[in-house]
Amino acid sequence: TLALSPDGRRVAGAGRDPSIPWLDLASGTRGTWSLEARRMAFSPDGRRLAALQHSGAVQLLATDTGLVQTNLILEATGGFTMTFSRDGSLLAVACQDDTIRLWDLKAGHLLGVCSGHKQPVFSIAFSQDGKTLASAGDDSTLKLWNVATQQELLSHRRLGGSMSGLLFSPDDRLLVGGSGQFSSAPAIRFFRAPSFGEIESADRGPSPAAAGGAKTR
Repeated sequence: TLALSPDGRRVAGAGRDPSIPWLDLASGTRGTWSLEARRMAFSPDGRRLAALQHSGAVQLLATDTGLVQTNLILEATGGFTMTFSRDGSLLAVACQDDTIRLWDLKAGHLLGVCSGHKQPVFSIAFSQDGKTLASAGDDSTLKLWNVATQQELLSHRRLGGSMSGLLFSPDDRLLVGGSGQFSSAPAIRFFRAPSFGEIESADRGPSPAAAGGAKTR
């Protein structure tokens, strides 16, 4: 598992050992953080590293000192992926029980749980303003959530397979997703606000969801 800081300066890796080696790409400085990690994510400012552990905990480490600042308990069997909001105040974790847990890192508590997917979620992304969370999983469904209330805003079904990544455009008007390895859908897919209906894909025109529509709530 690898993680690159947003400024492109530092890369960190994690394997079987309970340690995280890192490299400063600009100076060539190397080091090791004594922490187990199954998945990792840098905060937007690069000052913190979230480490998802096999035990089901998420630890936040200060990258300048290597010390753990916060320990978050998933109350689930583990997680698949994590992402910070743009301002670094929120952390979302896609858990193995098909839910997404949201933490308010400033207040230091669980904000809530997004429940609705029927199979594991592997892709999550915050909108640029931090008010919306997008998620996609093995249930061939794309969902958008209200971050403040954890309520489902809309759901696109029949995507033709899983999605391997999600990104919001800088103005939040476009959501871009990558299809999973075994998906029959186009490799890169585009969903336009406000309905987030699917528009033409990057490689072969409209895909299954373009005709299927979305269910809003």
